[in-house]
Amino acid sequence: MVTIYDIANKLKLSTATVSRALNGHDDVKTSTKNRILETAKEMGYLPNSMARSLTTKKSWNIGLLFSDDQNSGFKHIFFANVINEIIDSAAKRGYDVSIISGNIGMRKTSYLEHARYRMLDGIIIATIDTRQEDVQNLIKSDLPVALIDQNFSESICVNSKNIKGIKSLVNHLYDKGYRKITYITGQLDNYVSKDRKKAFLDITKSLNISNLCSTVEGVFTDSKLAYELTKDIMSKENRPEAIMYPDDTAAIGGLKYLLENGYSIPNDVAICGYDGVEISQLVTPRLTTIKQDIHKLGSSVTYLLIDEIEGKKPSRKTWVDVELLVGETT
Repeated sequence: MVTIYDIANKLKLSTATVSRALNGHDDVKTSTKNRILETAKEMGYLPNSMARSLTTKKSWNIGLLFSDDQNSGFKHIFFANVINEIIDSAAKRGYDVSIISGNIGMRKTSYLEHARYRMLDGIIIATIDTRQEDVQNLIKSDLPVALIDQNFSESICVNSKNIKGIKSLVNHLYDKGYRKITYITGQLDNYVSKDRKKAFLDITKSLNISNLCSTVEGVFTDSKLAYELTKDIMSKENRPEAIMYPDDTAAIGGLKYLLENGYSIPNDVAICGYDGVEISQLVTPRLTTIKQDIHKLGSSVTYLLIDEIEGKKPSRKTWVDVELLVGETT
């Protein structure tokens, strides 16, 4: 690995002169600075990240706090895609992304302590229970924080238009003639689930079908639970005409049960997913779903956080549009 000592030795200059030139100081003669920079490039010199942090007071590194109730990690299709966008967007602005955990080596630590230990410039929080004291301490710290699908007045929040998404699905089902609709929600300790459930109750009431509709609490991205909940729903005498699921993974679990048990979709029962991940459009029959803008969610939360890190004053709330994808299941 090339060091400033190697460059100084080659050019017969002091290490102090080389260091000041590489760090952009104005007290080095222009011709000397250019010669140092050119030699550094030729020799493949890369600045030490810790030294760079001490000089610039920045690590050029963003922390990502990501987990969910199912511990699905990067197997969570929707958020795995969002995280890829975060990483790509950060790179375009010259930043790296590091995963925050509750450990430093073998020692248990808080998220905030981990962030400070890594000298992170800011934090993105995605799909985690923000009621946890450890997460609350991070949000309330002096570090810039941005969240996806959350509601904190003092932090940057980038949210999908979840209310529009649910209302679009219900209106679509209503226009197709369905009146008895069961909505399997995500877990209701979740901000998004509460928002979507309220939207479902509001729109079914406005369409005068609320007495025919119902909600059942489920879990995001749990296809096995969705399979069992669908089995239970369809075993009842007063079966729904349509079932809405919290996401596409859950909808595919419900679809599996229905197809295995001889139901014709959508003739016997219609189903809808949510998220619009690629697999939703590859299964047969193709899912009707709400497509979230993965690129916009990932890039927006990243760029807004970096704007704050760099001293700008970005918007606290950003809403990302959604789109109804009409498939073959309604």
